[in-house]
Amino acid sequence: MPTQFDFLEKHYIDSDNPTYAAQDAIERFSLYPDCEKNTLINTLIYNIKWDCLRNLVEEAVINYTWGNTYPAQSFAYLGEYNHHRQWNIILTNLNYINAEKQKNEILCTKYINGTIIVCATVEGTEEAPLLGEIVHLQTAIGRADGVIVLKNKSHRYY
Repeated sequence: MPTQFDFLEKHYIDSDNPTYAAQDAIERFSLYPDCEKNTLINTLIYNIKWDCLRNLVEEAVINYTWGNTYPAQSFAYLGEYNHHRQWNIILTNLNYINAEKQKNEILCTKYINGTIIVCATVEGTEEAPLLGEIVHLQTAIGRADGVIVLKNKSHRYY
């Protein structure tokens, strides 16, 4: 059954190993050809449990809607896109890989303590906006912690 987190799950791996994350980020260029055929950068979040990542998103929306209920490693604000209300959810202190297509190769850069912005539709009323479907993800800032070189791009590392 589809959930509002399906898009975010395409940019997540349950691993703390950046090499695995880099390999997976490269492979995901071909796994989702319809939505990413023109994509030049693929971001993959790693080194966090899925439930924790989901909680960060949900807690940011709850804090915005109902006041500061949770400690803030994430926060949200309402914006507008294409004449519709949109959540802009800022997630901080994340580790992620950016796999970037460059001519005939893919460069994988590891980032630590980074910030990612997740955009989602808004459900509910003006007074009580709720989280809708996540529709976009983009990296904001992070400390580049080196390039990951995959020795054999056809070999899976796990």
